[in-house]
Amino acid sequence: MKNRLRLLCALVCAMLSFAQLQAQTSYNIYFGDFHTQTWYSDGNQDQNPATYTVPVARAITYARDVAGNMDFLGVSDHNHNESLNMTMAYWVQGNHEADSVNQDGVFVGMRGQEWGVISGGGHVLVYGTDKLFGWNPGVYNVYVQKSNYGMLFDSLKKYGGFGYLAHPQSDDYSGIFTNAYNASWDSVVVGVALKNGPATSTNTSETNPSSTDYTSRYHDL
Repeated sequence: MKNRLRLLCALVCAMLSFAQLQAQTSYNIYFGDFHTQTWYSDGNQDQNPATYTVPVARAITYARDVAGNMDFLGVSDHNHNESLNMTMAYWVQGNHEADSVNQDGVFVGMRGQEWGVISGGGHVLVYGTDKLFGWNPGVYNVYVQKSNYGMLFDSLKKYGGFGYLAHPQSDDYSGIFTNAYNASWDSVVVGVALKNGPATSTNTSETNPSSTDYTSRYHDL
């Protein structure tokens, strides 16, 4: 009897372990893009501000209805106005547009921002907050010093946002790829790009794939 109980216990434990393994390795795969812009900053070369007055909503509905096979789109206009168009009015309007066309459980439309400058440490795609982080007077909800990525990551932690590293170079983001591990930064940086498409393309047939590769930065992290 004891041996039977032990065998039964072993079988039950094995079945539970297998079920846990199954649960741990079962994923839902979603197709979309976090890294897009509209004329609110410098994106979508085919858009005319005089004609398309709601560019964020247009981008999301295009991804949902025309692009095909997409589950989400994040519109991450640049956070600053240095040779770009961003204003607080555009930021607020874009948030409203994304909310107006988002369809939970059907197609997720997200509004974010691309924070930083390439020459000063790289771009971080920021989502999960309605706060515009910036340094240009009158163009931010929360002041974050230009090129101060530690301050940015601290602000993300404080306001509940998260960051995704765009087209990363080995010396970007205040040394995140080479410095000692930082648990606070790790808690808000959730992803890194492996590819980055041609920024000024108007191609809609997916016949001009990316020529970049950031796999090394993924392995650094």
